Amino acid sequence: MSFELLVSDELGGYIAELRKADGLSDIERASIRRVGKDYDRNRAIPADLIEEQSVAQSQAQTAWVAARRASDFAAFRPHLEKMVGYARKFAEYYGYEDHPYDALLEDYEPA
Repeated sequence: MSFELLVSDELGGYIAELRKADGLSDIERASIRRVGKDYDRNRAIPADLIEEQSVAQSQAQTAWVAARRASDFAAFRPHLEKMVGYARKFAEYYGYEDHPYDALLEDYEPA
C-alpha cells in the first residue's frame, strides 16, 4: 500500500510542479532531485514484483534468523539466491550502462 502511494500519479504531479518551481533554495532543489529520482526508480518496478519481493524478503529474514541460530547456511541459501534474483530483476528495470551493480549502487551512492 505504501508503495502505491510512492508511485502514484498524484505524487508524480507534485514532483513535476516542484521541478519547475522558481525561488527554491539549493537544498530544496537537491531534495526535489532526490525525491524525483526515487520516484522515477520506484515507478520502473511493477507493483506486483514489489509485492512478491516484499513477501520473499520477509520469508528470507525469518529463515535467516533460524539458519543463523542453527549455524546452517544451507537452510538460508535458497532464500539468498531468491533475493539476489530480485536484485538482478530490479537492476534490469532500473537500467544501467556498464554493470547491473551500478543500477543497485544508486540506492547507496547516488550519482
